[in-house]
Amino acid sequence: MNPNLFRSAEFYQRRYHNFTIILIIPLTLLVIFLLSFSFLGQKEVTVSSRGEIMPTKVIASIQSTSNNAIVKNNLKENQLVKKGKRLIKYKETIESSQKNSLESQLNTLNKQKVGLETLKESLKRLNLVSLK
Repeated sequence: MNPNLFRSAEFYQRRYHNFTIILIIPLTLLVIFLLSFSFLGQKEVTVSSRGEIMPTKVIASIQSTSNNAIVKNNLKENQLVKKGKRLIKYKETIESSQKNSLESQLNTLNKQKVGLETLKESLKRLNLVSLK
């Protein structure tokens, strides 16, 4: 073949516009890309299931300042709470006995206070009489 023919535009036109160049080579490159992506790409796996979420440890426990039994509990999940609304009602037997005990202690202490004030006044009078 004549080497001058390879330099003509007609030869290049026929060489690069045939079936192999236009269709098969791009499809082959596409298949190679898809296969390499399928082997090298990361897969995301989503699992749908039903279950219950439980904490590994309790962060905070809510405790009552009173050891009384609960009579009525008005607390509910996701409940909107307003100021002044009664949430929990306790049994009042122990609190009333504690109240009575504290009142009797208060009365005793008041009597002791009155006695000490009387003693203080008498000591002041005694010091005044002895100074004269």
